[in-house]
Amino acid sequence: MSLEHYNKILQNFLQSKVIFKCDNKILKTGKLKLFNVKQYFIKFYIETDKGESKILELPYPFSIDYTDAGRCTLNYKVSSLCNNTQPVIGKLKTCKINSSHKIYDNVVSLISLN
Repeated sequence: MSLEHYNKILQNFLQSKVIFKCDNKILKTGKLKLFNVKQYFIKFYIETDKGESKILELPYPFSIDYTDAGRCTLNYKVSSLCNNTQPVIGKLKTCKINSSHKIYDNVVSLISLN
């Protein structure tokens, strides 16, 4: 997918109160003020209910889906990277991964509360 496609989807959430969730755990919540895609990361600038500015930096997802119900999923699953090719998925999952990042092989949901 192109960068323009990602920008178009994420622009739907600007100036909205949002929740970022992964594995039913809230990563961040607040008003999405701005986002910036740079190299391999997306930075989300969020204003909390207390008026504080927070930044959530996530790697560029393998795929992104948007529903008209104000929900977007950033897919980091290994299966979405290699189009469900079982031998490739098996090899990738058996690799020693030094990173135990919470979004590895997971999905992050961006939910609009407006």
